[in-house]
Amino acid sequence: MYRGLPTISLPEPERPPFVDRLRRALDLAAAEESGRLRVVHSWVGDEVPGTTLRRVGWQTRVLTVTGPRRAPVDVWFDADDGDVSVIGDVSVPDWSLHDAEAESACLAASGQLLHDLAAGRLPRGRRSDFVRSSSVLALLGAGAVVGAVVVDVLRARGRGRSV
Repeated sequence: MYRGLPTISLPEPERPPFVDRLRRALDLAAAEESGRLRVVHSWVGDEVPGTTLRRVGWQTRVLTVTGPRRAPVDVWFDADDGDVSVIGDVSVPDWSLHDAEAESACLAASGQLLHDLAAGRLPRGRRSDFVRSSSVLALLGAGAVVGAVVVDVLRARGRGRSV
């Protein structure tokens, strides 16, 4: 979680009822996708002793099993503020759960999120554009290096030198 810093694990507190409802909604949506998605539920709780660095909440990791591969998406319920967010290579709004209407909207939207993920309809986050463009630049750079080596070898042969 925090690179280079020792962390301690925090015990799981009593799970709020909404977390169970959210997990059931995600399980149901994944089941409707006929095995294309896999969901893994877990408690994540750790902190760096002596600092304010802390992460506590319930996470559901959604993995694409078949179809177009993409990075996993995490549906995160924050234990401190009670909000739900989606972490990963997607661009979707967070949900602030302060009334029953917001909770039902979150449950419906999170189920739709899984259906969209399975169908490949999720908008990609900004990070993916950076990763794609940096990969293209790395390939172009590697091609330029290979091209320079080939040109150098051909020049050396043209001058009668052995390589």
